[in-house]
Amino acid sequence: TTVFSREPKLRAAFLTVMFDHANAGGFDRDFTSSARIATLRQALWEAGRPILGPDLIDVLITDIARQDS
Repeated sequence: TTVFSREPKLRAAFLTVMFDHANAGGFDRDFTSSARIATLRQALWEAGRPILGPDLIDVLITDIARQDS
């Protein structure tokens, strides 16, 4: 229930991280490399930790896709 009650703030924080990652080129070329996913996962964890506190142990990325225009 902690996550559900804080979901709007968590979504906003995660979306900001995703935009920052994209603007830094994180989704260019080989965006699913271990290093890039680890960087993204760490940034998501750092954004989520102030919202969820010690309830946030790790971030699991289960699906990721790039939409090119």
